[in-house]
Amino acid sequence: IQQMEKTMAGWVAEYAVCAAKEILKNRFGLSNETFTIADVSCGDGVNTALVIKPVIETIRAVYPTIQIIIFINDIEEVLIPFAMETLNSMLSSYKDLYIYASAKSFYSSILPAHSVDLIFSMASLHWLLFAPASSDGLHFFSFPEEVSTEAKKWEEEAKLQLETFIQARSKELTVDGLLIISSPCINDVPNENDKTTRDNYKHYKEALNASAAKHHVDANICLPVYITRPNYYSKIITGKGCTITRSDTVTIPFRVFASYESSEISAQRNFSRGFECASAKYLQELILSHGVSMKDAQSVIRDFYDHELPKSIERTHKTCGLQKLFTFYVTGIKCNT
Repeated sequence: IQQMEKTMAGWVAEYAVCAAKEILKNRFGLSNETFTIADVSCGDGVNTALVIKPVIETIRAVYPTIQIIIFINDIEEVLIPFAMETLNSMLSSYKDLYIYASAKSFYSSILPAHSVDLIFSMASLHWLLFAPASSDGLHFFSFPEEVSTEAKKWEEEAKLQLETFIQARSKELTVDGLLIISSPCINDVPNENDKTTRDNYKHYKEALNASAAKHHVDANICLPVYITRPNYYSKIITGKGCTITRSDTVTIPFRVFASYESSEISAQRNFSRGFECASAKYLQELILSHGVSMKDAQSVIRDFYDHELPKSIERTHKTCGLQKLFTFYVTGIKCNT
């Protein structure tokens, strides 16, 4: 019951607190030093603050006057001011706290070598830099039976980008630093909810194609999102010479993840509004790449989010049902470099 009620940020916060305790245990005389935390792909900063607050409390309980440095990063430069404002507001009661930000892809180096004690990344590693092949759905779901050429291309590109991410973070961590990642996933043995989720995104792609057809746009589009299994992540992580200190495959009700309303359809609608913030720019760039004008691309996106996607959610709810559970993989990593 406790597992089902905890949010994704709550799970990452639990991992982060344990990681901070482990790092502090290995150090002495920290009162005259600093402790550095980084969130790579911070979004609007709300989940960042929810994770960092208990970490600060944990550190200050041992070293009350230690200076704490926070780095936030997101590839979407427009989000950085919102994240800075959020953190400055939610963490305003803490002294000797310094917050810095950068806007670049986390598939490259973001911070100086050996400069960060604790790095975490929430719900972001499933976003690739580009879609390496086509997909039946708006996202690509890596089920065990997927053995097509397209599936192989997705798997290979996702592997390459995850390895690049781990290598970059390994260089940035201090000798005893720790990395925490969480990412949406399906189960190693996919269940009915996993299949329902995959089918939902097939319907959502049909909705996008319907919006494109209305505006005479020929664009068979999928987002660069790769949803895979925990054993895929663990194999790549250990293959890069890292040690997994702890891992969990966590399931929470989708309505808790997307909304605190009881209705499944309300939760899916709320999620789609948040999804728009993350994906509208990607969709616009993908549609523009088909030689479409900016005006037509924006018209397709507006029609998709305002009309076709809500209608698709309604139809899907009545026919095959909506996603009921949100599953993600969370792991603590010691980079042995």
